[in-house]
Amino acid sequence: MNVKVVNNSWELITITSDKNNSGSDADVFVRIWFGSQVSNEVHLNPLDSFHDNVFQRSYFDNFAFQTTADTSETPSPTAIEFRHRGSDAWTGNKALLTERNTGEIYEIRDGDFTVDNASNITLPLTRCQKNLPGNPMPACDLFSITVETSAANDAGTNDTILIKLVSYDGFSHMLSTLDTPGLNNFKPGSQNFFELSPEKPLRKIAYVLIFKGSTDGWLMNSCNAASLSLTPDPYPDTTVINSANIWLDSGVGYLNYHKFE
Repeated sequence: MNVKVVNNSWELITITSDKNNSGSDADVFVRIWFGSQVSNEVHLNPLDSFHDNVFQRSYFDNFAFQTTADTSETPSPTAIEFRHRGSDAWTGNKALLTERNTGEIYEIRDGDFTVDNASNITLPLTRCQKNLPGNPMPACDLFSITVETSAANDAGTNDTILIKLVSYDGFSHMLSTLDTPGLNNFKPGSQNFFELSPEKPLRKIAYVLIFKGSTDGWLMNSCNAASLSLTPDPYPDTTVINSANIWLDSGVGYLNYHKFE
């Protein structure tokens, strides 16, 4: 078999568990598996600095890196391996991996996993996708995003709110900040309006991933994603409702991330 060595560019989002002692000051490294072949090892350095330290309890962290691997046997990633170098263990809860050149997005199963001193753990990756009904439909390169915050006491936030849209056929974009300069967004009972232009056009949206940057709680009522660039729009808007009243917060029992669908 001919060897096919491919350079991949990745965005990795990790969510540290909300359990006590989950956070870590250790160095964490990753390798990406393609069937029986594995990439070079990469030290995780944050892409954006939302927190003083990475891998804090209940927070998300965002990384960008490149790998090289033989993909002749399996062209798509099948697993991610975390390697630990340090004295205190790290317990993660979730990982989302996006190939930046194609927009393909993968996830590990929900649930805590732990790596400690000089150990490693390899976790299977699953493509984030649902089947599009019928024939493939056109893709949208500009979306309107409408976010409604609950009117409950203390439901608003001054924190940074970020979003990832995931299409039915398993594509996404780089993590994007929802912000309107000069406006106080996400006040209790408010509706806020944004535009999002993905790096590559996306078909109908299946999932909306919401992330919160820091410490005070926030209660979102709903989020709507609608096409602005397709006329006529072949898709109904995608609206996700926070019917379970999930607060995005830090600390035991809370995470600064949720997947709405």
